[in-house]
Amino acid sequence: MAQYFIGIIPPLHIYDEVIKVQKKYIKKLGVEPHITLKAQSCLTDDEQWIITVENIVRSTPKFNVKLSGTAYFGDIVLYLSIDSEELNHLHKNIVRELYVPKDEKQKYFEDENYVGHITIGKTTYPSGLSSNQLSVDDLRNMEKEINSNIKIKSFKVDSVWIYKKEENEYMRYKKINLK
Repeated sequence: MAQYFIGIIPPLHIYDEVIKVQKKYIKKLGVEPHITLKAQSCLTDDEQWIITVENIVRSTPKFNVKLSGTAYFGDIVLYLSIDSEELNHLHKNIVRELYVPKDEKQKYFEDENYVGHITIGKTTYPSGLSSNQLSVDDLRNMEKEINSNIKIKSFKVDSVWIYKKEENEYMRYKKINLK
């Protein structure tokens, strides 16, 4: 059974800084830096959902997102926080139109539980996407490097990507441009 998610790739200057820090601490990266727009729920093998997602994304105007610093989910996930009403609105439109059940929304932190972010590192990778564990100290060091190296704090979103998991790594599968 294939696994998918929908993500937004940050611009090269942010992407490169995140990759540089990640590669210093993580042996195998299972997915590139991205903002998760829509998690795996209701993204099925038949790919019928792609048409719905394309229609929503293509009718959505390009928008800006603002990086609002680093933050943590508990003390196990370090991320760059994203601030954008348009991002939240696009996420909720997709979740609504795909009829994601309440239990799936909770499991995948969608709809009202959605927090736009770019994951920098985690203390565990239960899905096997990464080959090593990070300590809390590693996350703190990664946080210092990210905060000192990322200078540009906002960017325009003009496309999203559907990712598909292949050989325990999420790869870009289909690009969809915003209006």
